Amino acid sequence: MAAHIKIMSVFLPVFVQMGFATGQNGNAINGKWKSEDGDKKVQMEIYLAKDGKHYGKVINDTEKPANNGRIAMKALAYNEKEKNYTGIMQPPDVNMELNITVTLETKDRLKVVARKLLMKKTMYFIRTD
Repeated sequence: MAAHIKIMSVFLPVFVQMGFATGQNGNAINGKWKSEDGDKKVQMEIYLAKDGKHYGKVINDTEKPANNGRIAMKALAYNEKEKNYTGIMQPPDVNMELNITVTLETKDRLKVVARKLLMKKTMYFIRTD
């Protein structure tokens, strides 16, 4: 019995850490991000909602302050196998929905690929917090 307790005390922290790391992957995009692309530097906050999906809200659009607070990325779901998120993007200035794939390239850089029919655009965001 004492041997089992000793073994558990050695391996339990390893299993807990593995579980923590796995859980982190699905929430790793949470935080504030700034666009690297173009002249327009938009900031977004990505958060986990009660429905278990991630959403991206515009938080600092200096060119069009009316866009602040708008949800631009919707229903991002984590795909464990592909290690990315898929969902919908609705740019605040355009009445169009795009399919997006979000990949965490590093802990501080997101790659967002937006698609609509034959069109495709890749954008990058860097973490600000």
